[in-house]
Amino acid sequence: MPNVQQVLNEEIRRLARKEIKTLEAQIAALKKRVAALEKGLKIQPSAAEQTPAAESAAAEQKAEKTFSCKAKRIKALRLKLQLTQTQFAKLLNTSPITVCHWENGKNVPSGKMKERLQNLRSISKKELNRLLAEKEITAKETKQAQPAENQEIR
Repeated sequence: MPNVQQVLNEEIRRLARKEIKTLEAQIAALKKRVAALEKGLKIQPSAAEQTPAAESAAAEQKAEKTFSCKAKRIKALRLKLQLTQTQFAKLLNTSPITVCHWENGKNVPSGKMKERLQNLRSISKKELNRLLAEKEITAKETKQAQPAENQEIR
């Protein structure tokens, strides 16, 4: 007569192997489904891009791309507005050294600064004068900090 304990252990092992095979089949099916869903996500635009907040963020990024923050462009904008680096810095709430670094290509403006620069690009003379008056930027600063290119070499 076989040992009862041995028979029970064999039956438990048999049932466990059967259960494992069933679970492995389910896992394989789920992995295939996940792979198919991931592939579908790559093809379709993500749901986050379709929300209004994401659309405005995308428009903001597109606007940033339209304004080139190259050193020459920043300097040209400042000269077009007829401002010194100090005045330009005060207008943008930054330091004159930062503006100098932008113009020399040592640094690049951050996202918020890019927005401010883009807004200055399309500003009218009247609006510029109003902003200068608000920030109390005077002509004295113009005489103190003349651009280097306007000085004569002796």
